Amino acid sequence: MLIYVNYLIFNLSDFVLSITEPINTMSQEEPESIYEKIGGAEGIAGLVDEFYESIMSDEVLKPYFKHASVGKIIIMQKEFFAAATGGPRTYSGRPLKDIHKHMGISRYEFDRYVGHLVKALETRGITGEDSREVVALINIYADEITTDIIN
Repeated sequence: MLIYVNYLIFNLSDFVLSITEPINTMSQEEPESIYEKIGGAEGIAGLVDEFYESIMSDEVLKPYFKHASVGKIIIMQKEFFAAATGGPRTYSGRPLKDIHKHMGISRYEFDRYVGHLVKALETRGITGEDSREVVALINIYADEITTDIIN
């Protein structure tokens, strides 16, 4: 009789483990956000620094920053990219349309900007689908930043 009770308890504990195991596994398999893949706050900071260093050497884009506080822009871009990629930050800046409406930025110039972003992502090991995800997140705002009229 004692053997039977031990056997029953052992089987019951196996049953409980087998029921709870898939639940624990599912809750631990949340997909990593692009923010996390970039490296969190530190990764975003490095990405934006590298990205803007490249932009400031671009003779087509550099004139847009002639009368701007590049340091402040970089701080706001770190916040913007952290929020846009699923990080814990919230973008606190002015609406993008308000910031860019008088700048006359063309889609060509916006695409150059994105090209610098892609290069900075690549140097940080963010390529393929992850790079395309970041570009898609930025392209959402293209119409707010550019002034091209498409008929």
